[in-house]
Amino acid sequence: MAFNFSKYRDDPNFCVYCESRNVGVHDHYTMEMASVFVNVSCNDCGGDWTEEYILNGVSYEDKPSERVWNDEVTMTMEDIYGS
Repeated sequence: MAFNFSKYRDDPNFCVYCESRNVGVHDHYTMEMASVFVNVSCNDCGGDWTEEYILNGVSYEDKPSERVWNDEVTMTMEDIYGS
C-alpha cells in the first residue's frame, strides 16, 4: 500500500508505515529558519520518521505602532503620548 500524504496531512496521528495510532513525538524538535522538524516514532512497528512544518502565513491583530504591551495593561500610543 502506498503512503497517502493527504490523509496524513488531515490527521497525522498514525504511523506512516503500519498505520497504527500508537505513535509518539520525541522530546525535541529542530527549527531551521521557517521550518520545524519533529521526530516521531511508532510504538508498535518501531518505525521512525520526521515531520516537517513550514511557515505558510502570519496572523496579527495590531500593528506595533498602534499598541504598546506591558505585563498588565495594554495602551495605545495616544494613551502614552497624547493626541
